[in-house]
Amino acid sequence: MAPRFVRQSPPGRSAAGRRRAMFALAAVLVVATGCKLSGPAGASESATPAASTATLEAELSDALGARLTKTLEGPALEAHFMNIGQGDAILLRSPAGKTVLIDTGPPGADDVLRGYLDGLGVDRIDLMVNTHPHSDHIGNTRELLSWMPVGRIFDSGFAHPTATYEKLLEAIEARRVPLRIVRGGQVVNLDEGIRLEVLGPADPLIDKSRSDANANSVIIRVDYGEVSFLLTGDAEEETEDRLLAGDPAKLRATVLKVAHHGSKHATHQRFLDAVSPALAVISCSADNTYGHPAPETMQRLKKKGVPALVTSKLGHVIVATDGRQLTVNHDHALPRRTGDARLDLNSATRSHLEALPGIGEALADRIVRDRAANGPFRTVDALTRVNGIGEATVEQIRPMVTVR
Repeated sequence: MAPRFVRQSPPGRSAAGRRRAMFALAAVLVVATGCKLSGPAGASESATPAASTATLEAELSDALGARLTKTLEGPALEAHFMNIGQGDAILLRSPAGKTVLIDTGPPGADDVLRGYLDGLGVDRIDLMVNTHPHSDHIGNTRELLSWMPVGRIFDSGFAHPTATYEKLLEAIEARRVPLRIVRGGQVVNLDEGIRLEVLGPADPLIDKSRSDANANSVIIRVDYGEVSFLLTGDAEEETEDRLLAGDPAKLRATVLKVAHHGSKHATHQRFLDAVSPALAVISCSADNTYGHPAPETMQRLKKKGVPALVTSKLGHVIVATDGRQLTVNHDHALPRRTGDARLDLNSATRSHLEALPGIGEALADRIVRDRAANGPFRTVDALTRVNGIGEATVEQIRPMVTVR
């Protein structure tokens, strides 16, 4: 594992310089999980025409065969490719509820990101990945840190002198979230049987490319049983060449998140041949000025027989798998909680709070008093602000409570 975020720096540097030095030193349609996504619209797109949906379903059936199902038999790993606009935001959620958020989309999409996570009942991100420092991928990370607990953050460590990135580093440091600079070969075991491996970037970092920030994106492979995902950030042709020169077998995947919103500068034929995906997901906005997804990229996918699920057309795309089969779905609406029986910490009565394990009468009274004095709890973890409630108690009651 890479070294933790380093806080020391030589004296006499500016705050921005110190933060840069810290980095140098730290050197398929939506996955069905038992219910259809429904709720208020998360984007202005109109519903996908029935004919287009039928065509895509046929393409998915041809590509996945018996692996495509409507009902999974075992515990599901979910991959949510949010319709976040011209950017990326991908949520992975394990059968045990562990969460990985890969990028947060472009600035101004915080309401979609927050609404989506809230609709799924997500109240903590165990691992956040900043694939690279462009604003269409980290545009809402600073805001998210203000309302969502984050366990740790992975970053490419590529220095990018922009206000968005500098402010994000300030927020990470202020909230003391562990930050790690990752390189190819690092592995995270999310749950039993779910493995995340970083495939890139690698040292020395790529330079003198069309876009070095893109070319040094964090590339992640996710394996669960017989199913795998390859998540490529904004990888460039140079990135693909370096990956192919390593271990091409690690590139072969069931689901490919197409790099750089379907740009013509990535997903070249030799790379696509190595990955040989059964389906692909492209995240972009309908009104983008870059021509994403590029006709060349779409043609290569079509020629390869790979169905392409584009968020600007389909909305949020979710792929779920039990490690053997997959369910795929899509929806333009944000998810809405249904049948959530968890206790809302901000409206629960004293008697309901008393019944929680480890709380009792005295702590229930303190929760109610704290709520009245300091306002609603923004997260379940905020309960630790109440005198007498520690992290162990919060973990004990976490499955039973929420905040709304």
